[in-house]
Amino acid sequence: MSHKPEHFLWLDDSPEIIPDSLLRDIRNSGGGTDLTITGVRDKNLSEVLSELVQQPSPTLVILDHVLNKTAGRLFQKGSTVAAELRDHWPTVPIVGVTAAINTYADRLSHLAIPEYLTVFQREGFAGQIDALHGFATGHRQIASSGFPIVERVHDLLGTPEEDKGTLLLALPSDLKKSTVPEGAVHQFARWLLHRFLSRPGFVYDRLHAATYLGLNEAAFDRTATVFEPARYRGVFASQNSPRWWVSGLKGCLLAAVREPRLALPAKRGRLLPGIRPEDYSRCHYSEKDLPDVVAAPDETSEELHPARSELTILSRTDTPTVGFEPRRVLARRT
Repeated sequence: MSHKPEHFLWLDDSPEIIPDSLLRDIRNSGGGTDLTITGVRDKNLSEVLSELVQQPSPTLVILDHVLNKTAGRLFQKGSTVAAELRDHWPTVPIVGVTAAINTYADRLSHLAIPEYLTVFQREGFAGQIDALHGFATGHRQIASSGFPIVERVHDLLGTPEEDKGTLLLALPSDLKKSTVPEGAVHQFARWLLHRFLSRPGFVYDRLHAATYLGLNEAAFDRTATVFEPARYRGVFASQNSPRWWVSGLKGCLLAAVREPRLALPAKRGRLLPGIRPEDYSRCHYSEKDLPDVVAAPDETSEELHPARSELTILSRTDTPTVGFEPRRVLARRT
C-alpha cells in the first residue's frame, strides 16, 4: 500500500521569518509531508478562509497566533481563525505558534486558549515536528473510533482494567453524554493532551516514574525494559515523551521484585537488578533520601524536581480533579 503523506497548512502574516531549515525538516518528516505556506499579510482573511474551506481539508493546521498585519479587523488573532476553520474542519488539529511565551504564566495562558489544540513557542518549534504528526494521527484515531467517545475511550487509550472506572469519572461531563457533543474530537483531544498526559495520576512521565520507584532518571532509563508492559500506547503516545500507566508500573515492579516485606514502591524499586546506591533518588531541595513527591520551586515555575512531601504544599492555583495528583510547590521557609 502506498504511503499517503500528511498535508500541513501554515497560515502566517510573516512567512518570510520562518526558517528554510524548519520548512525543509517538516517536508522531510513522516516519510514525506506536503506543506502549504499561505502568507496573509495585507490580505482579507475572510476571503482567504472562504477560499481555503472550499478545498480538501489538510491533516493539520499551523496558525500564527498574532495576525496584525492582515487587512481588516475581524481576524486579528489566530484563535479567531481557528474557530472559523473548526466549523468547517471539525476533526483537524489546529495549533498556534507565537513568540510571546516567555514565562510559565505565559505558557498556561496560551494553553488555555480553547480554539487551539495547543500553542507552541515559535523559538524551538522545530523540536515539535514529531508531535505534529502525532496530533494528525491521533485525531484520525479519535474521529474514526465512533461515538459517543465515552464508549470508546478505553479502546483509544488502552486503559488497564483497574483504571477504567476512575477514568470514566475523570472524563469531562460533555463527553459522557450519549449524544455527540459539537466539537467532541477537539474537546477530547485537548483533555488528553493537557490533562490526561500532562498531569500525573493515571500515567507518569519519566521524572514521576523514576521518583515513584525511588530512582533517579538515569537509573530508571536502565531499567525501562522491566516496565515496557506499562508503557502508554494510546492516542498521542510519543517516543520522545513517553508515559507509563501508574498501575502498570506497580504491577511490573511486584513481578520483578518479589519481596513481601517492602510496601513502599520506592524501596522495592531499589532492589531491581543493577541498581546501586548512587542510583537512588534524592530530594532536590534538601538532599534527603526517599523523595515521595515531585514539586516546583514556586508557583511561577514549571521546573519540577523530586521532593520530600513535608517540604511542600499544595499549589494555590491548582484545581483538584478526580484521578489526578495535585500540583505541589516548595513551602516558603520562614
